[in-house]
Amino acid sequence: MNLNILQKIGDNLPDGALFRFVHELDTEKMYMEYVSATWEKVTAIDAQSVCENARVMFDVVHPYDLQYLKTAASTCELNLTYLDITVRVGIGNFRWLRSVSQPHKEENKIVFDGLIRDVTEYIDAQIELEKHSEQLENLVTELMHAKEKAEESDKLKSAFLANVSHEIRTPLNAILGFLNILELDDIPKEAIREYSSIINSNSMRLLHLIENIMDVSKIEVQQMELYPSALNINDLMTKMMMFAKTNLRSAEKEHIDITLDKSGFLDECIINIDEKRLHQILAVLLGNAVKYTEKGYIRFGYVRRLPDMLEFFVEDTGIGINKDKQKIIFDSFRQAEWGNTRTYEGIGLGLTISRGLVRLMGGDMRVKSDQGKGATFYFTIPL
Repeated sequence: MNLNILQKIGDNLPDGALFRFVHELDTEKMYMEYVSATWEKVTAIDAQSVCENARVMFDVVHPYDLQYLKTAASTCELNLTYLDITVRVGIGNFRWLRSVSQPHKEENKIVFDGLIRDVTEYIDAQIELEKHSEQLENLVTELMHAKEKAEESDKLKSAFLANVSHEIRTPLNAILGFLNILELDDIPKEAIREYSSIINSNSMRLLHLIENIMDVSKIEVQQMELYPSALNINDLMTKMMMFAKTNLRSAEKEHIDITLDKSGFLDECIINIDEKRLHQILAVLLGNAVKYTEKGYIRFGYVRRLPDMLEFFVEDTGIGINKDKQKIIFDSFRQAEWGNTRTYEGIGLGLTISRGLVRLMGGDMRVKSDQGKGATFYFTIPL
């Protein structure tokens, strides 16, 4: 392109600068034969300096982009191909410059006629758009997960309500049925005592179910209150041994060996805690151990964990829990086994309530288990 024509075009550009870059092959000299009047405004690089020695441009290019610029320029110069490159100029508050040019050969030199523009605002807008796009994608992902979780929660609650309905109807039907029988005449006293016992046991079962639903509701809305008092832990553990043996007799599982492991007991272990709730937690774990164990043993106790925690444990040789189920058994409305083919009764709130109570006391609960090899539940409370 004729230099006079280049000057006429370049000096009237509103948002860019034209240039003619020359590389003399025999002397390796590089300089700008021409830069338009807008050069310094666009590039913030001294026009006189680049006209004398174009290598000063390399000094202001961002270090991360310098090799990229040199490689691209060398390739275009070698093959006389179109150059379109965007690099950062300056360090810190750098600006983005885009240069497009077409090289051609004149005798012993390569000449680039091109246009350079400040595209900082465009690049910044693009980066901002990509950031918002990423945020939008993350938001969509979160919404999808929330939707899936809500749908799963609805299914779980439906299954839970169906299960609760069954668990309520079963003792209620027994209560109503035997009350109707007691209204009949000429019932032997032995039968009356038996029916009354059945009514009483089913009433307690129904009451226990209602209490569990109320407890999990209080825990979820953070309205559960504890009433601590001085408690001898060793005495409580002896009571829990009697509780477990009674459960085994009721379940006709007296062949299962039950052991209270006192090897880690403290001589005097009196702490300030809500006895009713601690008893409730241990009763759930021991009750589950009895329910899910058909042979082998159940072992429970506590040990001191430094500096100031007690760790309780309940170990059994029962059916165990799959690895993929161990994270959900503490969730509300969740059990390791759901559906119409469930083998064991229950509404799946015992462990939820127990962990919630343990956390209110300042500890936590976990499980270690393998399918078919039993389970060990651990929970800690402050000493």
